Amino acid sequence: MQDIDLIKKIQKEDGECNDELGELVDRHSGIYIDVVNRYTFTTPNNLHSLKDDLISDRALYIYKAALRFDESKKTKFSTFLGNEARWICLNQFNRNKHRRESTPLDVLINTLSSEDEKKSLTDRDILDKIFKLTKQSKDERVHKIFQSRYQYHTENKLTPWSIVSKKINLSIQGTINLHNKTINSIKQILKKEI
Repeated sequence: MQDIDLIKKIQKEDGECNDELGELVDRHSGIYIDVVNRYTFTTPNNLHSLKDDLISDRALYIYKAALRFDESKKTKFSTFLGNEARWICLNQFNRNKHRRESTPLDVLINTLSSEDEKKSLTDRDILDKIFKLTKQSKDERVHKIFQSRYQYHTENKLTPWSIVSKKINLSIQGTINLHNKTINSIKQILKKEI
């Protein structure tokens, strides 16, 4: 059977097509896995779990692609599946990227908090100490950046860079650069104190 015949049976049977789906998965797993490997290469932190999850669920994603496939578009299924896999990877990457758990401030807090300190200092204590240090900066924009970005430092939300940069009248990239430079300076200061 050709791909299009398998796909038509899958679309028609609505879930009762294990043989056809198995054949389609056997034929196109290589393309799917190749795309997943290519597009999950640069994902942060949980690279392996994301890639492993996408590969282990390939039958589900190939099935969904078969259901969405439209032969009137004059595209081969392998091309369509490759594009679908790419979008799946990019969407997963964007979901992971927007998780707030890996901000430079979190890295700073984790770097400075040894097991003993974690018992006596909360993240809020460290944040307050950081605000005091930024207030002492010669560049008054530094404190405004940290106050604007982290004042409501919660698990779900940080103030977007576009809003922070408008408050200090600096470009977004300039604001991020000043922020990161300050983070590095604060690391050095706090490490000397610890």
